[in-house]
Amino acid sequence: MAAVKSRMVNLLQFTGLYPAAAGVKRWVTRHAPWQDSDEREELAAAVRFYRGFVKTANLCFDVGAHHGVRTDVFLELGARVVAVEPQPDCVRELERKYARDGRVEIVPKGLAEQEGEKTLHECNHSTCASMAEDWIASVKDWERLKGRKWETTRTVAVTTLDRLIERHGLPAFCKIDVEGFELQVVKGLSRAIPALSLEYNPRHLGVVGECVDRLHTLGDYEFNYSEGDSMELALADWLPYEDLRSEIRETLPGRNVYGDIYARLRSALK
Repeated sequence: MAAVKSRMVNLLQFTGLYPAAAGVKRWVTRHAPWQDSDEREELAAAVRFYRGFVKTANLCFDVGAHHGVRTDVFLELGARVVAVEPQPDCVRELERKYARDGRVEIVPKGLAEQEGEKTLHECNHSTCASMAEDWIASVKDWERLKGRKWETTRTVAVTTLDRLIERHGLPAFCKIDVEGFELQVVKGLSRAIPALSLEYNPRHLGVVGECVDRLHTLGDYEFNYSEGDSMELALADWLPYEDLRSEIRETLPGRNVYGDIYARLRSALK
């Protein structure tokens, strides 16, 4: 028992969460074996990064929650989370993980411009399931996704960001990672969210550009991006809309790596 307590304290100190033991114990339970140094490193990096967006008692939306990797991070930061995921196997995993955590509500649906049903193209790697046929066509030959196959489909229920906000409230941060369907998700939003992220793929940048256009009509956002899973912003300074659009046109196509666009309202910084 003493050794277990010692390892727990080390993890708390490493992540900067000491003495918030309850949060780390929840993470440990979900991610055994928790002694793995790579897992501790990944958790610590993500917590440090998202601390710039998420505060204690904030509400976060995790859209495309998959197995809850980002939900875990938001919980460690003291947030409440609405985890949105349409894949049944992933939903079952989320329900198992968070059955005793009242701060998580799982929405077993996708998001789109309007409520209804959509066709989900299932992948042999569940991280790549998508409702965007054009995205699949763009990336299926990409060397980074070698071995991915989309051979089955499933009809899934979808709702909208607006409807989620009506039910749960306005989130402080919304992560959107839906494999090329991001524009349809953003079209289901009619008000500005203080901060959000949108996954992008260098072979399908038109969609994220249109997402940025849409956000620009909703509020006075500034932008940055992160490449891969670096948990670091690529730019030292946040960019206005016009400059970010230039990055999308001129820089990101040549980088050959996926990433996330981050947007935050200038008014939320005051």
